[in-house]
Amino acid sequence: TKKKNIIDFRNITTYQKNKYDDQLAKRGKPKNCKKHLRQINYALAVTLDGIPLTYETYAGNINDPTEFKEFVQQVINMVEKKFNPDIQYIFTFDKGMLGKDCLKPLEDKNTKEFKKILFVSALRPSMCSEFFSDLTLEFKSIYQTQKDKNIEATELKHKIYGKEYRTLITYSKEKYEEDFTKFFEKYSEVIFELEDIQKTKLNGPHWTDKIKVKDRIKKMVSNKFVKDIINVKIINKQKQDQMELDITIDEIGRESCRERV
Repeated sequence: TKKKNIIDFRNITTYQKNKYDDQLAKRGKPKNCKKHLRQINYALAVTLDGIPLTYETYAGNINDPTEFKEFVQQVINMVEKKFNPDIQYIFTFDKGMLGKDCLKPLEDKNTKEFKKILFVSALRPSMCSEFFSDLTLEFKSIYQTQKDKNIEATELKHKIYGKEYRTLITYSKEKYEEDFTKFFEKYSEVIFELEDIQKTKLNGPHWTDKIKVKDRIKKMVSNKFVKDIINVKIINKQKQDQMELDITIDEIGRESCRERV
């Protein structure tokens, strides 16, 4: 049995306030939504025990997959140079780093005889959407969390970027109920806001510019919980120079979203 070492990849963001041109401090898309601040990103690779192996700083306007494909090659080079070539490595990283260009350097190190580098990554919803409504999947309990939540899973083969990988789909009743509550609350909130706009705001002060109204509505219905479920068209009232909202609900999409959460 080959010895295995686990290397975990993480990205960290910090902020810098200044009025000077900086090659690192740039406005990007931070996870905490502080878009008004200039961010600096750090890529960090650590062992399972949390011991840092190497790091890289990169500009705040560079997305994770772009940086990760370079950083992962840096880590591979370090591993080959400093450590036993017979050790097998498992790289772990989140879905935000998963990209076709990131996987290639990992696969290039593997042969039929020896899988030198394995990896574990979460999938983005768009990469496995066909499973959301598959009622034939059978789940079995695999472990209990520290908060006594039961995690179930089913294993299957799934193609990612044209290649088949072992895929584990997990399910937690508690997490499902939590996310469904969020979905229902957000769905109800958006519907209430749209109806309020229709009845009291539309064509009134600050609500007469069709382009601005369209942008506001688009932002409201782009939330991940209601996207593609609530559809809104802005139409002109007959014989009047005024607007009204045509609100439609995709019932199939709504049921699918309930399954997706």
